[in-house]
Amino acid sequence: MDTSEANKNNPTDTPVEEPATARESSQWLVKMAGKNERQSSNATPYVRPTREILPRVPPYSDEYRELYPLFRSKLQAKFEVDGPALGSERNRVFYGYFCLTDKAAMTFQPWIDAYRDKEEEFTVEKFFKQLDRHFADFGREEREQKRLENMRQGNRDAHDFLSDFDRTLHASRSRHYPDDWKKYLLRQALNQDLVNRMLLLGSAIDELSYDELLDRLRKVTDKLAAWDEGSKWREPSRAAVAQQPRAVDEASRAV
Repeated sequence: MDTSEANKNNPTDTPVEEPATARESSQWLVKMAGKNERQSSNATPYVRPTREILPRVPPYSDEYRELYPLFRSKLQAKFEVDGPALGSERNRVFYGYFCLTDKAAMTFQPWIDAYRDKEEEFTVEKFFKQLDRHFADFGREEREQKRLENMRQGNRDAHDFLSDFDRTLHASRSRHYPDDWKKYLLRQALNQDLVNRMLLLGSAIDELSYDELLDRLRKVTDKLAAWDEGSKWREPSRAAVAQQPRAVDEASRAV
């Protein structure tokens, strides 16, 4: 290899000396590899362009105050996931402001105008605090707690009732309580039919968490609903009536 040709391929101005022996060739290759590695590490890293992943947050007008927790949760998720794509903290505050419409926007506009030029005040954290000050229902958790403690299934569909019970529990302060308390509230809320299905689980109830017990009850209910759906198209025979308790037992063991 000609020294002049090597110097043409060399990214630096330092001349490359041609190795004379095999040992020098090995040392020369190691030296060149280290030099190339240093040059690549000093290069400007490639930054992948950011883009929004989540859809735009639906606007909030304050016409229905019960929708505020849903709006707040979605806006918070948008900031957490798409924060880099939205840009600076100032940009994120303005994004949140433009998600407000009608009465909500008019209520919030004085705060925006008062602090838009004060960087220490115009932050996402203080934006959410101001949102809560205007739109949050601070008595909601206590009302949901009272509703939870007085819930009774009655004749309601089992699957719908279990979903409603779980939603109410997570909206109340009971979500912070131990699983034994949650299972106790669930037990007293169920009608006798669902209680009987629950009792088929036997001693396993004590070993299950609240979430596991809820999942099992849902599976038992869905399996029995499917069994009833298949049976209603034909007149039940004595054998079918006799099989129903066994079907309940099998559905419980299957989950």
